[in-house]
Amino acid sequence: IHTADDLGNAGPDYRFGWGLLNVKAAADHLKRHFANPAAQHVEENFISTLVAARTNQLRWDTTNAIRVTLSWTDVAGTTKSGVDNSNRCLVNDLNLSVIGPNGQTNLPYVMPFVLNRTNPAGVATNGINSIDNVEQVYLASPSGSGNCSVIVARNGTMSGNTQRYSLVVSG
Repeated sequence: IHTADDLGNAGPDYRFGWGLLNVKAAADHLKRHFANPAAQHVEENFISTLVAARTNQLRWDTTNAIRVTLSWTDVAGTTKSGVDNSNRCLVNDLNLSVIGPNGQTNLPYVMPFVLNRTNPAGVATNGINSIDNVEQVYLASPSGSGNCSVIVARNGTMSGNTQRYSLVVSG
């Protein structure tokens, strides 16, 4: 998802999902991470009942878009029945936000069920995502220069004591 080539509407959509898999871009991203782990291109961490949020600092390179992708394996939710059931089943809800160099809070795309299912050609919007276990913030050309704050926080109570997650960052 993080390194996919976007197709169709900007951001995720019903026709192309997150885009076309770009294995070379994914491999290059991992090579950059292993060459310089301190740059935090990839992070595995956790949120817990005692640690409600974690913040990482990102120094924007002033050239490339900022892309931050959060993913976690959620605990099992309730069983759903029926066709095209869009009732929420996320158990441990984590939220991603990026405070840009200008101080503005940037929220992830909200999809798939927050998109208007009666208008599949519509464009994804940004907001608090309480449906999916993958969230992505994308800033094509951030205003200002300097540091950004990447925040991963839990929303509400948690099932179990910890929720592990992966964070992928570029830009």
